[in-house]
Amino acid sequence: MEPLQKPQLMLQVRGSGPGLRGEILGRDAWPTLLPAWEDLCGRSIEDNVYYSPRYAQALLESVEKDKDVGFAIVWNESSLVAMLPFSSPKFAIPVIQPAGWAWQSKYTFSGTPLLDKSLKTEAAEALLNVLGSISEGEWIVPTVNTKGEACQSMIAALVRREMPWVFLNRFRRAALEAGSTFDEHMNGHVCSKRRKGLARNRRRLDELGRVEHESHWFGEGLDRAVSAFLEIEANGWKGKQGTALACDEEGRQS
Repeated sequence: MEPLQKPQLMLQVRGSGPGLRGEILGRDAWPTLLPAWEDLCGRSIEDNVYYSPRYAQALLESVEKDKDVGFAIVWNESSLVAMLPFSSPKFAIPVIQPAGWAWQSKYTFSGTPLLDKSLKTEAAEALLNVLGSISEGEWIVPTVNTKGEACQSMIAALVRREMPWVFLNRFRRAALEAGSTFDEHMNGHVCSKRRKGLARNRRRLDELGRVEHESHWFGEGLDRAVSAFLEIEANGWKGKQGTALACDEEGRQS
């Protein structure tokens, strides 16, 4: 795949929604996408924090600053309705090299595309058109929730086109879904034995000192919270494997 730092390509995409148009942008264009990108995250049918603007920006400015990254996007007039960041594969083996790869780094888990929940069908169709204009070969989208709405919308679009697809390397992973309060989640998804154990641990913490819950968005409080997180992460299994953010200077800066 050629380097992605090149002029943008705009194309009219095929879909049932009016005014849909696709673009392929290089990594240098991401600052201009921020407002629309942030808005799409609030309307997406399935959250993907790894493709949120702040997280992606931190990676692009630090550990991924030298990597070819592009953006396959779809607009409905002035609103962004679909996005999938993509990159070149890390390996190059003739014949079996995948033609396209959703962007993934060692700090990125899910490659789930962002789709507008009110136009998920049209957005999925249009996104396929954009990806097809980049390469008509295979596309690899890593670690998606196979039962999630975004994945199901993409599969439905592929089925309508009678295009082949397959899931590889299936596995199960625990996930916390937003939507309920903390107490509702605890009572509905955590067994009574586990809740009693957590309550016992909380009482022991209270015996050691005052326990408080804080939220910080900026300033010295946020700096202290981030420093504490980096220290805790580095002292755990991620630190032992060398994947904790504090293990290298670029990670600490991100």
